[in-house]
Amino acid sequence: MATAQGAISRKAAQSKNRRRAYRRVEREVRAEIERQARLPEPPPATEIQAALERDEDFADRVPPLRTIQAIARAASVIDESEPWRLEDGLGVSASLILDVLAEVVERTDGRRRHLTRGEVAWVVRIRRARPDLQPWTAYLLARELMSGKGGENARMLLAFAPWRSDLARARYEEAIASGWVDPPPVWLHQGKAASVQARPTTAATGTVFNLGGDVRTGRKSARKGKTT
Repeated sequence: MATAQGAISRKAAQSKNRRRAYRRVEREVRAEIERQARLPEPPPATEIQAALERDEDFADRVPPLRTIQAIARAASVIDESEPWRLEDGLGVSASLILDVLAEVVERTDGRRRHLTRGEVAWVVRIRRARPDLQPWTAYLLARELMSGKGGENARMLLAFAPWRSDLARARYEEAIASGWVDPPPVWLHQGKAASVQARPTTAATGTVFNLGGDVRTGRKSARKGKTT
């Protein structure tokens, strides 16, 4: 009896320690794990851990494998919808989808050659509302919204559209500083995670917020001649 109670106590203590480890993971590290978990072809937790250990930005902050597994599982996108096809008949909206499909094919080196109907529904909503957003960023935001985590900050990011002008960025930053809205998903403003900026709406505004195409996927960029 005492042995059984001791085993239960040990399991409870181990579970409590895992929950503490989960909560202690730094925001930037957690965001990188979540970003990888939401990719079109999410890597297993062991590969995420290895990638963090190789990255000089995260090497000294890599959490235990079980913690990575828990974060990735919570952030993963559950999407059982069928692949979208052009003959599904979305008409004008098809052009919004095809740009994104090309990005997905390129960034997965052809391993992923489709979007699901669930992804398409979110991509169309986002790109209709914010047509000046880069296709790849729109796709990642769609995955963010589909995951159920980070949906509110993604919606506020789209509402304030801080990439459009200095004024739009200032409004957004003031809203964050005032506590009215949460900051954007961390992967959108980490140095390595957002290296290409969104298109400006006019020549006068410039590109002022990193929401562009080459969010880190380990893909070699032919346009830049380096790995992103």
